[in-house]
Amino acid sequence: MVEKISSVVLYIGILPYAKIHPYETYAQLSLLGIHDIKHPKDLYKYDPSLLSKFAKTFIAKERIKLAGIAFGTGLPGGAVSITGGALLDMEEYVRRIFILAQKVGHTFGVIPIPFVKYIPDSIEDYFDSVHEEILKNVAKVLEKEVTKKSISRTVGRIIPMVGGAINATFAYFALKKIGDNLVKNMMKEHTEVKPNVIYYWEDEHRPAH
Repeated sequence: MVEKISSVVLYIGILPYAKIHPYETYAQLSLLGIHDIKHPKDLYKYDPSLLSKFAKTFIAKERIKLAGIAFGTGLPGGAVSITGGALLDMEEYVRRIFILAQKVGHTFGVIPIPFVKYIPDSIEDYFDSVHEEILKNVAKVLEKEVTKKSISRTVGRIIPMVGGAINATFAYFALKKIGDNLVKNMMKEHTEVKPNVIYYWEDEHRPAH
């Protein structure tokens, strides 16, 4: 079973429903009040605390979605509430982690890296270019490197399982912790690279002498 989870963590990102294009996240940021984001570099003119606030808004929404799914996957004959201990499929839980890794990364301008010239319009081309970045950030919240062996050692401790499913109550609250870790890690990366991003793009547009 641990081997199965490792495979899910490593390869779920190739599935269509785990892919989020940054333009989709930028559109959601527009609804929250940031209207001029067309590229990761554009996020670096905003206060990181504001970006953190918006990232946590996305996390809260994903937790609500997870709770809604869990509500509908209760005992045969009717749904049960999340506090009733409904069982949630492991794949859906990991999918939410992948979605959060992307949305939080987009919000802080670290996925894709802010030094890229262009973001591919095709979701497939875009995702192929950042898949490794996403895996690394997913692994960070598991506090392990992106290898099947290392994830195998970790995942059995962090996800209590019953067969192929996990307890929905655990998943709901664990998703907050994972989301907070993503915010912490990506805010740190955002802050560290910000001077370089600003210099790079200023230099890019500085007239040649």
